[in-house]
Amino acid sequence: MILRIGLHSEEIPKITKVINSYFNVDIPVSQVYTYALAYYVTLFQAKKGLQVDGLIGSNTLAAIYDEYPEVDKVIAVSGSILD
Repeated sequence: MILRIGLHSEEIPKITKVINSYFNVDIPVSQVYTYALAYYVTLFQAKKGLQVDGLIGSNTLAAIYDEYPEVDKVIAVSGSILD
């Protein structure tokens, strides 16, 4: 599955937490892929040498989860994946 702006997914909160921690930002956590999240996803893709398109496909998702492999242990209400 490729995630793009406007789509809903249970993965989006996890991805948002990684992006928030990686860039030290505070994008609201929800199950919707927002424009704000897409902006930081493109920055993340550029830093990781990935195709910069704002879409979250298998390569981007793998890079996100490689950055913080413990993301699956995060509680949804936690403010940071590093808590």
